[in-house]
Amino acid sequence: MKLKTFLVCLVGLLACCLTSSVYAGFPKSNLGTYVYTGGDAQKDAFGKAVKAISDKVGFFFRGRVHNGLLKAFAIKDKLSFQAKGKSLLILAKGRKTIPLHVNGKPKTITTKKGSASLTCTFSNNTLTETLRREGKKGYRTNQYTFSKDGKTITLVVSAYLSRLKKTLTFSLTYSKK
Repeated sequence: MKLKTFLVCLVGLLACCLTSSVYAGFPKSNLGTYVYTGGDAQKDAFGKAVKAISDKVGFFFRGRVHNGLLKAFAIKDKLSFQAKGKSLLILAKGRKTIPLHVNGKPKTITTKKGSASLTCTFSNNTLTETLRREGKKGYRTNQYTFSKDGKTITLVVSAYLSRLKKTLTFSLTYSKK
């Protein structure tokens, strides 16, 4: 009787793993490559958000801050979501590829500017990744909201810039290739 129960549980577990998702909660239908389709309106809104923050900085630093923000938050032409074992990879040109575990547990990573804590969760069709540098008040949150059919993503980026005491927020749209 115990062997039969064990086998039934094992088959159920395997079926769940193979059919439902890459891992707990992230649907396989959301995997794939998405291209930027937000157009000029979203690019203009991003530029205005950056300008609004850089305009608050003193004249001598304004250009440097403006260019730094444009570079740090550059709009990616393509995003690719891939499964690698039990990890999720988000690939984009200029983005460091870090295997993500969508479980909400902080993962310590090393960046050019020191250590940081990265958390990733998936709930209500939204993948949220938050990066916080150790010892700093600033953070960056990327919220990828997938359409129910998995064909489009709305990415909302929100970053608190502790040196400037300002929050930069903008939204981008991507469609599945």
